[in-house]
Amino acid sequence: MKYMKFAAVLLALVMAAGCSDKKKTDSSSEEIKGEPIETVSDETETKPYSGSSEYSESDFSEIPVSLTVNDGEAPINSIKIEIQPVLEMLGERMSPCKADDVWQQYAPSRSIDGGEPQYDPYIDEVLKTPASAKIKMCAFGDNVLYFLVSFDDLCDNMHDWAICGYDMETEKYSEIFTYEGLESPISSPVGTMRYADGKLWFKCYNDDIQGYSLYSFDIESGSFEDAFDGKNGEIYEGYGIDNTIDAILNAGENRLVFADYSFDGNGVSTVNNEFRKGRAIKAVLYELDHDTGKFSEIFSNDNIYGDPVFCNGRIAYAYRNDKNKIAVHTENYTLTTKFRSADLVYADDKTVVLKQVDYNYSASEYDPTPDKALLFVYDLEKHTKLTFDVTKLGSQFIMTDGGIIIYQGTNFMEKLYYLIPESGMAFLLNMSDYSAESHGNVIISRTYTDFYIADTK
Repeated sequence: MKYMKFAAVLLALVMAAGCSDKKKTDSSSEEIKGEPIETVSDETETKPYSGSSEYSESDFSEIPVSLTVNDGEAPINSIKIEIQPVLEMLGERMSPCKADDVWQQYAPSRSIDGGEPQYDPYIDEVLKTPASAKIKMCAFGDNVLYFLVSFDDLCDNMHDWAICGYDMETEKYSEIFTYEGLESPISSPVGTMRYADGKLWFKCYNDDIQGYSLYSFDIESGSFEDAFDGKNGEIYEGYGIDNTIDAILNAGENRLVFADYSFDGNGVSTVNNEFRKGRAIKAVLYELDHDTGKFSEIFSNDNIYGDPVFCNGRIAYAYRNDKNKIAVHTENYTLTTKFRSADLVYADDKTVVLKQVDYNYSASEYDPTPDKALLFVYDLEKHTKLTFDVTKLGSQFIMTDGGIIIYQGTNFMEKLYYLIPESGMAFLLNMSDYSAESHGNVIISRTYTDFYIADTK
């Protein structure tokens, strides 16, 4: 992409930015030996290899691989953009929800035995102190990094916010849109922001449908509109979990897909008495039509196991067959595995990647670090299955052309790794996984004051 031509990214006028830290010339490595992988007997009738339409577990030779973490030069480069000067330039603002006549409607409170609401002592200081800008989310498109900042430190809603942009080629920052008020053009909380067709798209919670809706923002005109609503689906009895639109997906550059999921409701109570939705079991996918600007249905299936994924623009998904085994289905083939439980990461005409992740959930403690994270890479041409124990590296995965980015996806482990499956070599990337996201071919991670951008092509 264009921005990768720059040896450094410098901020014009208001932003200081630079390339990632100088790469080390000397490298060292640390071997991580995985624990033996539990083998589950394949009760499915063994079939002879039948070309590109049907694969079974017996078509592949399993090869356990011990990981080696190398601190040398990674195969992909990242660019660091320092946003702190921009945040300082935006200054401080007093959110409208702090006004004397309305703050009690928005300030966090608790009530004891139905009595008067009780406010924490820190509220007094918050009410009289202007807030500085905090980065909430980002998007990338047409060589521009977009990010949304909020000044609302009372209730963390959309009462005072701004959309900013940084052009990677001109090295200039701009404030695209700003809002202060109690009736925001997009609802809160905002879950995701993406770019497509000259617009920013926001997934936001919608009280009217008790689910998520999609809003679009036209960057040129500065106008918002309601783009798409989720469906007010059934409530799982005993769980309070709704069947609703739950995600915005980038299926490739300038492709935008909205997913309407139903979940199995196998939630586990956490310390905050919240529930996990469990695994997706039904899905309807809608894609943005660039000609009409509307969304149309492109996929519907009521027998899936986990989220469908996009691989080279095609849809792949996993499901449980009649023998309770996980199978992966694409347009060209079906692969029946030996697993009763595994989640699909990626599948194309050459490679299938699955993961198994076990977390330690309890009612008194919620630890997002996995007890176990295993990765399985099937090579459909060589008929091999590489198996990795990646527990120490992470449990979230992003596929690239030459490898797999692995990260934890929490605030507790701020590291990203780049794994080359064929060699078993994992490189530590100079990025933060505070909020690692895939935007087409671009991977973006950030801290409170910096963005890291990597082009995986």
